[in-house]
Amino acid sequence: ADDVIARLSQTSLMDKAREPESTRQKLRKSCHNPAQVLSFEVMVQMIDNLVKDTRLIKGIRDVIENLEPALLRLVLVDVRFFNNKQHPARRMLQEITQRGLAFGSADDPECTLFIRSLHRYVNPLSRIHIDSAEPFDLALYNLIYVVPLALIVLAFVGTLSSHKLTEREGRLLKLMSG
Repeated sequence: ADDVIARLSQTSLMDKAREPESTRQKLRKSCHNPAQVLSFEVMVQMIDNLVKDTRLIKGIRDVIENLEPALLRLVLVDVRFFNNKQHPARRMLQEITQRGLAFGSADDPECTLFIRSLHRYVNPLSRIHIDSAEPFDLALYNLIYVVPLALIVLAFVGTLSSHKLTEREGRLLKLMSG
């Protein structure tokens, strides 16, 4: 295990081309046991791989890169990220990358809306204190439920805007919407 940790540390230390390196160094000093060190170094490798993955649109790679400090702080307090497939931060990262791989172009309106939602719901994680997976759970909830619902509402509004409602249809819509 010590050999693996040493190799992972060496690999991530060699990649100093990116800005978050100083944040990485500060957070790396917060590792107090082998489990934290291993989780930290694996997370660094995972983030590096995602940020370099050109199949993801640059805007999504930027969000993942900005998320790095929050994810690194998380694995220092919650090493379950790697052994719990239902961990909120893990599911959130999967959701971001899976949806991100579906977009062919940054000019796609759905992609633009998705990136905006990432800026709104995910980017704030890098600026708050992380002492549990709870903030990631909330961000995941927003990505899975709030954003798709907003898309449905926009599609509905777009469809209705080209159709004049009768008075009866308007009352029915008002009744259903509460």
